[in-house]
Amino acid sequence: MLCVFPASLFARSYTPFQFSLFSPFQLFEEDTVVVGFRYNVFYGEVDSVYGLDTGFVNDVNDFSAGLALGAVNFSDTHAGLQAGLFNFSDRLVGLQIGLANGNDVQYGWQLGLFNFTDEAYLPMVGLALNHGDRAYLGQFTLGINDLDEGPGIQLAGLGNQNRGDSWLQIAGGGNIADDALVQLGGLFSNSDSSSIQLSGLANSTESAFLQSSLGWNNGAQVPFQVPGGFNVSQKSTLQLALIGNSSGNTFVQLAGLGNQSEESMVQFAGLINYNGRGLIQLSSLSNFTDTAAIQISLLNNGDETGTQLGLMNNSNLAKYIQIGAFNRSALQTGLSIGLVNDAENLNGIQLGLFNVARNSPVPFTILFNMHTGHDGPRKTGYIDAGWTPFQFALYMPGQIFSESTAVHGLRINAFYGTSRSVNGLDLGFLNFSGAVNGLQIGAGHVVNGDFSGLQLGLTSVNTGDVHGISLNPLVAYTEGSMNGFSLSLVAWTAGPVRGMQLGFLLNRMEESSFPQIGGTNMARKAPVQIGWIGNFSEFNTPIGQIAPLANINLKDSGIQLSAAVNHARIVPSLQIAGFVNSSYYSAVQISGLYNHAATGSWLQLSLGSNRIQGRDVTRASDYDSDLALYDPSQLQYSLFTIAQISAFYNEGRKTAFQVAFVNDEKRSSLAQAGVFNWSHKSWLQAGLLNFSESPRLQLGLVNGAWKGHSAQIGMVNLNNRGNWLAIGAWNMADESEGLMLGLFNFAEDLDGLQLGLINIHKNGAVPVTFFLNL
Repeated sequence: MLCVFPASLFARSYTPFQFSLFSPFQLFEEDTVVVGFRYNVFYGEVDSVYGLDTGFVNDVNDFSAGLALGAVNFSDTHAGLQAGLFNFSDRLVGLQIGLANGNDVQYGWQLGLFNFTDEAYLPMVGLALNHGDRAYLGQFTLGINDLDEGPGIQLAGLGNQNRGDSWLQIAGGGNIADDALVQLGGLFSNSDSSSIQLSGLANSTESAFLQSSLGWNNGAQVPFQVPGGFNVSQKSTLQLALIGNSSGNTFVQLAGLGNQSEESMVQFAGLINYNGRGLIQLSSLSNFTDTAAIQISLLNNGDETGTQLGLMNNSNLAKYIQIGAFNRSALQTGLSIGLVNDAENLNGIQLGLFNVARNSPVPFTILFNMHTGHDGPRKTGYIDAGWTPFQFALYMPGQIFSESTAVHGLRINAFYGTSRSVNGLDLGFLNFSGAVNGLQIGAGHVVNGDFSGLQLGLTSVNTGDVHGISLNPLVAYTEGSMNGFSLSLVAWTAGPVRGMQLGFLLNRMEESSFPQIGGTNMARKAPVQIGWIGNFSEFNTPIGQIAPLANINLKDSGIQLSAAVNHARIVPSLQIAGFVNSSYYSAVQISGLYNHAATGSWLQLSLGSNRIQGRDVTRASDYDSDLALYDPSQLQYSLFTIAQISAFYNEGRKTAFQVAFVNDEKRSSLAQAGVFNWSHKSWLQAGLLNFSESPRLQLGLVNGAWKGHSAQIGMVNLNNRGNWLAIGAWNMADESEGLMLGLFNFAEDLDGLQLGLINIHKNGAVPVTFFLNL
């Protein structure tokens, strides 16, 4: 009866019972008020319901009161309980229980996986998501709370977001609010303004009273930041960090590693402090300041300081006290106590083993020195002379002759001495001079000029040319040329090397006619580079490069052998690398991961991929025919690749043989073997999927051809132009001029023979035949 009469049976305003199959297939009309019980098989719609409302989809246009049970419950206003998968009401007075609950105004509760409301006057309780414009008594979920405007309390397992004011946010993940009183987050908290932020990983705010995090605290104006891994603020009272603090203006900074501040009263750090202006700096390693009253550390450095206590103290203006093993200042106006006290201008007292005051008439004293006055001639020795056969220095200016005196004979420097030039024997701890001719022995040498002879030391700096032998276990630095033999851990010559230079860690030179041997070799040009770390050359290496880590040549190299990476412009012989070979052209490339030749290569072998692009080298931006070791002007026309063999992918230009999982030949190939083969023109393709514009023979599961006549043997054979042989389960061709043998054969134009279960000749007199078609 319900299916026959789609309209209602009776027109009544009230009914104690309503039954609906699918509105309007229901007993009473949509404007009926149900006072009692309603059941909807699929979907029912009425004006109001007072009582029990059950069914699959229950829809109430105006008002519902009581219990609504269904998969989906709709009501303009509901008082009571809505229970279902999806519950929606414009106004709720009561309780919603479901997978998803939604309403505009809520004077009750929502219990569900997803809860949505505009205004909630009672707490919102959800498992996954609560969303509301306003939640006056809070949001509680194991997932995420989202609130457009406050006020309220948000407790979430994952995260809270409030675009307005929030009293309290507690989340296992993160909190976000415009203005929050208290934020407690397992991972992070973020707000424009907050009183208290506590999180496990990070806090960020423009303004807050307290930030506490094990990770990162960031704020513009935060009085207290504790005990963050990193604390950052523009203005702060106290910063306590496990790692570091940074602030524009702060009162106290305490950090496990370092503090930075533009202005701070007190800094305590495990390693380093830096500030622009401060009162006290205390650290284990080093302090840096523009202005500070007290510095205590191993290394203290400042522009203007009051008191410095450390192993080494340095200050442009030392006002009061320096106590350390080595004290240095541009201007000292107080007391220095140490082993060595060195002042450019002394206007105070020095107590130490060596005391230096370069503006004093007696520039060097033992144990005690005192001088008043800021200016005066600078003394570099006791006697001025043109030359001397003997020079002795304790600590310049504590030397017999001034630094303008040339030494022809013997010079002895107990610690540090300097002379205009030395010809003869130069012995000392630190030897400074102009040009040197002879034997130089010491811990460190600085020669401001040319050196000729034998140089023995830990480090040496030569600003001119070196002629002879230089043996320095640590560093040998030469700004000119090296003519002879040099041995060092780090050997750096800015000019050419005419001889042999060995750098066990780093060997740098401009160019050399001899082999360059070292840890990491750097040169503009060398015949061969052999390094036990790596090689780098800006120009050609005619013989080649050999290194375990990397060979890099911006021009050409004869051969490159590396366990990791090789790169050169042209390599006429061989590139072997554990990972990657790269060049414009290389005759043979063998690698574990990838071979790349921009122009071409005869043979590429790789466990990963091979690629040949076929570029014109002579048009490359870095090509210079005058600097080229090999002329590649005709390579792009004559190069032919014999084979590309890899495990995954080959890309070639005019490649004879390709073997890989995927083969891609842009021009022509003799044979391809792989899972997927593509070629512009090929003689033989063997794989699961074979595609070519103009093939000769294809053997595979699926074969495809676009131009020319071909032979295809596979499960599926496709030919856009024509074939002379197709053997497979499914054969299709626009033009067939030979034999098609298969279960299904299709050809638009047939000039040959079809043998199969079904044969189709689209343009033939008999378009469909069985078994045989001519």
